[in-house]
Amino acid sequence: MVDESDEVGVRQAVGRLIELGLVTADAVAERVSPVVLARTLDYFGRPTRNGALGLLRDLGMTYGMDHKTLQYACEDGVEAYEEEFRSIAAATGGVLTITDVTLVDDEDDHLLQFLCNGVPQTWEIPHVEDDDEGLEARLIFATQLRELTADGSPATWCHVESPPDGYGFFAVFAEHELLNQFGAPYGLTFED
Repeated sequence: MVDESDEVGVRQAVGRLIELGLVTADAVAERVSPVVLARTLDYFGRPTRNGALGLLRDLGMTYGMDHKTLQYACEDGVEAYEEEFRSIAAATGGVLTITDVTLVDDEDDHLLQFLCNGVPQTWEIPHVEDDDEGLEARLIFATQLRELTADGSPATWCHVESPPDGYGFFAVFAEHELLNQFGAPYGLTFED
């Protein structure tokens, strides 16, 4: 594990991600400037564990939720869910496409229906008091997210046991074993 007194370079961490096949050099060049590559990982946060997570976030490899995510799900309607699904699809680097999002009210639930890589999905979001509906929606997203995978891809949604400050949920779409190889030196363990 990396000693906190060690200065880990962003270039070194990115090199390891490329070596493991978790990100391409083209994606790095598109999202991380040469100036940032020359910095240490603490540029993205301290301790180094948070810096590694910040790097994954800046590389567009993560999906995270905080207490404001889907806070007004009932009032915002399908547009709020579409926005979350855009974030989810973006974090997969194009492996997942999520389309045809609809929201249908039934007696007890909102039925969130969509296609993930052409496969129909339905998530039930319970009707509850307005203040709690966002919480229920976040819980459904956090638990159901792992079901969104692509045939033939070893990538799954992996979450961090203790997400960085400000996030109630933080997940990375990658091959679990490879992600843990990247995270181990920084004290990160990803669960699938």
